[in-house]
Amino acid sequence: MTEQDLDILAAKIASKLSVIPRWMTLGQATRYSNIGKARLVALVKKGQIRGFQDQSLKTKPWRFDMKSIDAHMEMKSEQQFTDEDANKIALDILSTVRL
Repeated sequence: MTEQDLDILAAKIASKLSVIPRWMTLGQATRYSNIGKARLVALVKKGQIRGFQDQSLKTKPWRFDMKSIDAHMEMKSEQQFTDEDANKIALDILSTVRL
């Protein structure tokens, strides 16, 4: 295989790889997170994830930070677990208390 063949092969492989950029468009962020477009924008406005509208472009497209989306999802998963655990523990305690 020649060097030119390797370059062609490398280019084909690179085009097939799906690289997720750190700063994603609204469509990319929606597909990545499985969160709806309106909800993503609302999360930015609430300060729960990082994002901004690119004012330098005419259409002012949204950009979302992948790391903050990951952190938000992680926090939500921990929160749900903690809330469930707290409810179970509270019920267990209440069931043993004599009134």
